Amino acid sequence: MGTDSIQPDHTVAYPLGSDEKAGCLMLFGNPERADKLAILCAGFPNDHACFYPLASRLAKEANCLAGVMCIPGYDDRSPERPWTSHPKNGYTFDEWVHALREAILALRQYSNDPKNQQPQQPRPQLLLTGIFHDWGVIPGLMHTNRVLLQTPTTTTTSDGDSSTNHDPARLDQLVLLDVLVDPHPNHPGLHDIIVPKQPSLFRQVYKTVTTLAYRILLAKVYVTQRYISKHVALLQFGFGFGLLGLLGLSPGRAMDDKIVQDLHLNPFRVMYMAYPYYGLIKSRVWGTFQRDFYGCHLPLDLKATPVLYMYGLNKNIMFHPDRAVALLEQANPRGKVIAMEQAGHWLYISQPELCFQAIQEFITSQK
Repeated sequence: MGTDSIQPDHTVAYPLGSDEKAGCLMLFGNPERADKLAILCAGFPNDHACFYPLASRLAKEANCLAGVMCIPGYDDRSPERPWTSHPKNGYTFDEWVHALREAILALRQYSNDPKNQQPQQPRPQLLLTGIFHDWGVIPGLMHTNRVLLQTPTTTTTSDGDSSTNHDPARLDQLVLLDVLVDPHPNHPGLHDIIVPKQPSLFRQVYKTVTTLAYRILLAKVYVTQRYISKHVALLQFGFGFGLLGLLGLSPGRAMDDKIVQDLHLNPFRVMYMAYPYYGLIKSRVWGTFQRDFYGCHLPLDLKATPVLYMYGLNKNIMFHPDRAVALLEQANPRGKVIAMEQAGHWLYISQPELCFQAIQEFITSQK
């Protein structure tokens, strides 16, 4: 993937669960010169490194201070604290949202005070873009909507001047990569959109079966390694995905398979990283989905929080609802939807130049 030669300019810790320094934010760029901010988070089975090339270019070519985090439990944290020291049960989705919030606050703190000198005159709050891929989209949207539901506070000075104080962890705009969720059922523009012709019944059934197959397999692998045996889980992992490939039920194609192989991840670590699939299925079975994923929908006001959505077409199934794409195409005046022919799930790796150009144009055009 060519990330070995790219290293962050600085790292800062942020709270994760009960540990005040368990999270690690990899920073790219000069905080004293940057005129915009970005927070990046990928998903399964990636740690920080997959976003290093993009973050580095944003810093150098878009005058951006970029902070890269990852899904809790997906990083080694430090040589002294390997992935095996993460909670065996993984993290809750609320803990994901809290981790993202803390990472954003750490990014803003470093932007305002990189030398930790507590200046009396803080810098103006810079525009903040959230860039999320795969599972990273989930906490990105949950955090965005939960913050937007809060009521801004108003401060009045002794001179009688008042100012509105927005949450410093607020995301001003979103870049979502290859994964999208449904709009809120009460979204104001939902009833006016025109959804393109639905795919054939066969394609709809194929997408449903393929999605359930790989999610259930990953959930079972996680449960097996957690409660029975990691070696039994390894056999289940290899045999299961081999069978899905033979049956043509793999969500990705050769392009994405090659990218995953190039990660050279410890298979036991990958099986642990499957914990959110177990959490997702458990929330469906126990009827806690609405509570566990509160705020997981597209922003209600797409003019105030514009969205750039990019996805790859070189996959067996798409990871988005058609009406969500239609909404972003028709009721997202400051955003955009881009489909890439020669890209799969990891489009920012297979098509780095096209992705960077689109993201650079998006984040520099917003005011």
